[in-house]
Amino acid sequence: MSRKAQNTLFIIIGLFIVIIFAFVLQLQKDKIEAKDPISNQDNVATVKNYVENCMNMILDDGVIILGKQGGYFHPKHSSFENSYYVSYLYYENENLVPTIEELEVQLSLYIDNQIIDCVNFSKFHNFKIEMEKPETKTIINNSSIVSSMNWKLLLNKEGEIQTLDYFNTKIESNLLQIHSIVENVILQSELGFDELDLSIFDVPNIEHNITK
Repeated sequence: MSRKAQNTLFIIIGLFIVIIFAFVLQLQKDKIEAKDPISNQDNVATVKNYVENCMNMILDDGVIILGKQGGYFHPKHSSFENSYYVSYLYYENENLVPTIEELEVQLSLYIDNQIIDCVNFSKFHNFKIEMEKPETKTIINNSSIVSSMNWKLLLNKEGEIQTLDYFNTKIESNLLQIHSIVENVILQSELGFDELDLSIFDVPNIEHNITK
């Protein structure tokens, strides 16, 4: 790999790391925890809120991991930095920046895979809860990320069965705009620019923060 390509690679990796790590501590302070339900308030609404708190926490965690690892939970080409596999986003003349659709799919699968470990339905003493397989859809908007999950839960209380099957959560995020900046960096590299045009970072009304 040429010196120019190496420099571009480090710029791209550094871009993601600087943007994300600058705000990780604040994000972790503000993160919503999945609060334990109060036993004497066991009802359908309490279960729904409990699951959605878990979803919110998982979505936050997923965005942090994607940010630290350059947009991938399992990078194809990466370097190991500070306990994370940071993806090469431009490797051997190949553009490896994930599309927005790919980021959405990764976040959805992450929630599906983590939600069962997050919840502890045994805390709901008045319910016997049976569950089916969850299926999540995530949409990355201009200033937010929204995840909606179809997950059928059967809540049995003394023979009376109630059903929950839809959950939703939302976090504020500039991930879409950050993704656009990174794509512009890659484009400059592919066009053979010798220097990085810093004007690509001057996007109106954007805070360089993966969550606000």
